[in-house]
Amino acid sequence: MTALSGCAAVTAVFSGDADADPGSDKEVRGDLSPSDLALGDCLNAVSGSLLAGIDGVPCTDSHDWEVYFQIQVGAASDGTFPGAGVIVAAAEEACAAEFPEFLGLTSGLGTDDGTAEDATAAFGYTYLTPLESEWSENDSHLVSCLIGDMNGQVTGSLAGAGASAAAAG
Repeated sequence: MTALSGCAAVTAVFSGDADADPGSDKEVRGDLSPSDLALGDCLNAVSGSLLAGIDGVPCTDSHDWEVYFQIQVGAASDGTFPGAGVIVAAAEEACAAEFPEFLGLTSGLGTDDGTAEDATAAFGYTYLTPLESEWSENDSHLVSCLIGDMNGQVTGSLAGAGASAAAAG
């Protein structure tokens, strides 16, 4: 089961492949568990909601989201679930930090002309995090950051898309 939190964030447990290419064309099809996803996977929300489930699709097909970054979340000092607040804070920090870099805007953020900020406004991110109820069931406690175009589905990867949008703006 998943729940909504943070910057349009969804929580769930993930395991993944940190070496996958953004927008990979590997065969990821059908109804998936969040733990099936890996870096570079593309997916659609079932019935328009990540809470209803996810369908993996090749990135060459139209899709809502792409896994653009994953981080491992550590357990509390006693090895137990560290708490939703700790996990959400880690997810927000990591996903927000990697978001402009994935879009190709690492040098443009914070400039006075506003082009980088305008470019990132077209895109949004969310994340999937481990749930307390599933913490002991999985060895991998990954947070997966998902990027999407706020104007609708895309075909291909959004890697570098912000730099292209900023240049066009």
